[in-house]
Amino acid sequence: MAWMMLFILPWLCFGGAPNCVVVDTFSSADAGRFPSGWKPYKKEGRKLYIVRTSEGDAYLHADVPPVPIQIGKKMKLDPKDWPYLSWRWRVVVPPEGGDERYKEKNDSGAAIYVVFNRGWPKFRRHVIKYVWSSADLPKGEVLKGHYDPNMYVVVLRNARSPLNRWFSEKVNVFQDYKRIFRKDPPEIIGVALMTDADDTNSRAVADYDDIVFWKE
Repeated sequence: MAWMMLFILPWLCFGGAPNCVVVDTFSSADAGRFPSGWKPYKKEGRKLYIVRTSEGDAYLHADVPPVPIQIGKKMKLDPKDWPYLSWRWRVVVPPEGGDERYKEKNDSGAAIYVVFNRGWPKFRRHVIKYVWSSADLPKGEVLKGHYDPNMYVVVLRNARSPLNRWFSEKVNVFQDYKRIFRKDPPEIIGVALMTDADDTNSRAVADYDDIVFWKE
């Protein structure tokens, strides 16, 4: 899917010296609404990505028909200083028949994008897309993106992963970039989320929470 850069500044975690940068942990103050600070690629996204709460914990809920819509935040981070990214997610309803290997089935139940700056023009930016796949793909598999020649897909969860259950992830963005693009990464300039089902003409439902960059 096409990716669009959107804007918000992160905030630092403190415990002495800052050891993390929060993208979002979502807020109960936004319950029932589109999350503060995020921007949708299309305005319909404001109705599809909604903050919910459960037992006092707020999280982002995505319930998406066959329409490709991302939401995102613009950031400025040096991946040498903040190489790790962690988050929690769960897929409740996967896109039926989704398979990132094929353009005509290129839907993911849940995805987190990290976008790297390569200067002007903007289409030169590099993107790593971490996915919860509906296909039985090997975890750790790296695939070339179909819609952006500078995007690569990394499979973290697959069709064998239990549905409707929270999983925590932590990836080394710095090392993943070096492994894929064969050089040190430039500045991180954005993070985006997408649950999509347009290529399979189906429906996908997923939840996201606690998206944070770490020093270690």
